[in-house]
Amino acid sequence: MNRRTVYNLLASEKEISRAEISRRTGISSPTVIKIINHFKELGFISFEGEGESKVGRKPQIVRFNQTAACSIGVDFEGDHLMIGIVDLLGHILNLKKFTVVPDFVSTVREKLGTLIEQVIEQTDIKTNRIIGVGIGVPGSVSLDLKTVRVAPLVGIKKQLDVTPLLAELESRLKLPVKIEKDVNAAALGEFVHRRNPACQDLIYISLGTGVGAGIILDGRLRRGTNSLAGEIGYLSFDVRASIDPGAPGWLESRIGYKTFAKNPNPRAVIKKIVNDLALAIAGLSIALDVDQVVVGGIGFESLGNTLLEILNEKLARLCLRPVHCLAPVCPEPVVVGAAWIITEDSLAKLLDGSDW
Repeated sequence: MNRRTVYNLLASEKEISRAEISRRTGISSPTVIKIINHFKELGFISFEGEGESKVGRKPQIVRFNQTAACSIGVDFEGDHLMIGIVDLLGHILNLKKFTVVPDFVSTVREKLGTLIEQVIEQTDIKTNRIIGVGIGVPGSVSLDLKTVRVAPLVGIKKQLDVTPLLAELESRLKLPVKIEKDVNAAALGEFVHRRNPACQDLIYISLGTGVGAGIILDGRLRRGTNSLAGEIGYLSFDVRASIDPGAPGWLESRIGYKTFAKNPNPRAVIKKIVNDLALAIAGLSIALDVDQVVVGGIGFESLGNTLLEILNEKLARLCLRPVHCLAPVCPEPVVVGAAWIITEDSLAKLLDGSDW
């Protein structure tokens, strides 16, 4: 707990003295020194000389090294890949887009390793600082992150165990590889990029080819018992409707991007989708007591802030307390979030006293 407390303060402040760390955390000075020395051995802090002091001994300044370890984030959207190197603060250091065949199996097996190596070679980040690869896919991923149930945009039309594929990639890159549902990764990317200690909950709504939500509660991604948390495309506000898991859900069929992509009038589109979308957001917000909602995806990109303005007007009437729909601030949330899955896992081990 002490290591995590000190780490979070370092990551937040970037530069701070050991004495200030002790004062602000309440952790004893000897314990802070021990933790800082451990972090120094791992390479993600450096000593920057002495700070100013009106009386007594001058404080030793510690600087956080956000590039001490980096992860690779991959956003596989179908016919193209986004690959980025992401540092410990969720900043993208290098980002490349590649055109590929929309086939997950062949792309991962035949191309992805080479493309990742190219991106690494184009930066000045040493390979021993890369700690893993996270891949976001537009489909349903199992709780153990080893099975993709369905992801038609990348050629997965029935349940696929991706363990052998990921093992091949791990063997080639000599790095751990994890996979995650893209909207979950996007929620993580937004959450990490915002870095707001006062707000540990966030809902990310993706208006894309499908409609989904990523949910962050108490600073952690909520996947659900069956890895179905956030599948809001299957919400229904019509008691006559019934769910067919193999077909688009009620909400998705009404507000998914396909339903309005060919309509040239943004105002008409917003009028068509905003009531159902507002009801879905209000339901999530009231049930989970979350008041920070980010709306993203290609649907938001085409409709913009006008959608948010009308949504917020409706939510003001529907919610128990103020709920604000916000535009994304992370430039590539799936890339950042997919990488962060690796970083978060490594940090947990690090703060238990292990090496990277």
